[in-house]
Amino acid sequence: MSRFAVAVFASILLSAPLAMADNREEKALRVFELAMTPEIIGDMSARTGRALADHINARLALKGGALSLSQQNELIVRFAAMFNDMMTDLTPEVARIWAEEMTERELDLMIEIYDDPEMAALMSKMPVVMERILPLIQGQVPERTQELVEGMVAEGILSDL
Repeated sequence: MSRFAVAVFASILLSAPLAMADNREEKALRVFELAMTPEIIGDMSARTGRALADHINARLALKGGALSLSQQNELIVRFAAMFNDMMTDLTPEVARIWAEEMTERELDLMIEIYDDPEMAALMSKMPVVMERILPLIQGQVPERTQELVEGMVAEGILSDL
């Protein structure tokens, strides 16, 4: 084999992972665009803004205060705008992480899922489902962790606590 042929073959072999990474990044960006529609981002930002307003009201209630309805609404509107800008700014980084963590086949499957209207509708419900599940988990962790640690202390596994 000539030196030229070897050089061409080597350059093809060396460039294949780069081309594959670029293709994965393009696919990951497509997944992000399909999964994080303006409607999904709007819903996430409104729910998170509402939670932020509720948190501030809970803190103010300790001092006998509360946000007015107009203050709450303004907070939610401004939070939504900030959240939308943030998600736009994070898009390339999120896509890069997805490309690093997922195979090309996994990205293809995600594109298939989000391209299917029924599956996309199902996936759009997941943030709400997770939002409702998370407090259940968080509510159990302290008590169960305490029980776990107490059991390990009783067994002599943890003794310096």
